[in-house]
Amino acid sequence: MSTRATIDRIVETVHAADDLLVVSHVRPDGDSAGSQFALALALESLDKRVSLISRDPMPARYGTLPGAGRLRVASRLERSYGAVFVLECGNIERPGIQGLESQFIVNVDHHHSTEPFGAINWIDPEACAVGEMIFRLLKAMNVEITPDIATNIYVAILTDTGSFQFSSTRADTFRVAAELADRGADVSRIAMDTFYANPVDKVRKMGVVINAMELAENGRVVTTALTRGDMRAHGIPADGSDIEGLINYPMTIDGVEVAVLFQELDDGAFRVSLRSKNAFDVSRIAAGFGGGGHRKAAGCQLAGPLAEARARVLDAVRKAMRSRGTSGSKI
Repeated sequence: MSTRATIDRIVETVHAADDLLVVSHVRPDGDSAGSQFALALALESLDKRVSLISRDPMPARYGTLPGAGRLRVASRLERSYGAVFVLECGNIERPGIQGLESQFIVNVDHHHSTEPFGAINWIDPEACAVGEMIFRLLKAMNVEITPDIATNIYVAILTDTGSFQFSSTRADTFRVAAELADRGADVSRIAMDTFYANPVDKVRKMGVVINAMELAENGRVVTTALTRGDMRAHGIPADGSDIEGLINYPMTIDGVEVAVLFQELDDGAFRVSLRSKNAFDVSRIAAGFGGGGHRKAAGCQLAGPLAEARARVLDAVRKAMRSRGTSGSKI
């Protein structure tokens, strides 16, 4: 089915349903939050009854976005909806919400590894963010993009492009951003609220991540970890929350092409975040361990202990590098 036909079918679904739910993935980030709130506000402008559910609480930096106050934290659906929008989720398990399987799902994502688990699947790996896809959907629905909606979509695009630094940024990305600014998104205020309002505990986590760095492959690979023991030792609540963006700091090291962050979970397993520069596809590494994501940003989960998890990932990265016969900065 063509993109145009898929969007048309989504529009038809919206018009036919009066009771809609919008969910996204566990541990919300800027794209999931902004896209979720923007879509909810747009659907409400069409006189739809809209619910917003997240398994995890919203990080503080996104908790003041327009529409955030409508969000309900829950891990199970209590009833059926006319349609459920699942945003930025690679599979049906990603939202962490029980009961989705029996719903009419509209699956909207921009990860190339996403499974077509919905009744309607709109997957566009060329989109810089799900927020960009929501922008296009609202245009198709002839919804007015209010300042509140523009703010949410701008946050989604700003964060998922790494402040317009990632290779997913295209000329159209700036055109959309410009229109959002014209529609009332205060770009300076959004940048300040997003990047200059870190809780003190997150800054302390940055210190832990930097101190735990280990270089490999002649400085081309950096691994680091955020363990519960280290957090307790530094007086940081070991709840594993608010780690968005921490992996970007090791990536700034000159010569580093792949960065890996291991975050310890309650059960002793590790959430693994992978990032890359140049053309190295970390989504392949993540997929080898049951995860997925983008070419330059992906993740998975591994059992501990940390030394074993680290060795497994490093081995996979080394093999991928060597199989391509690469050296220097070209992967």
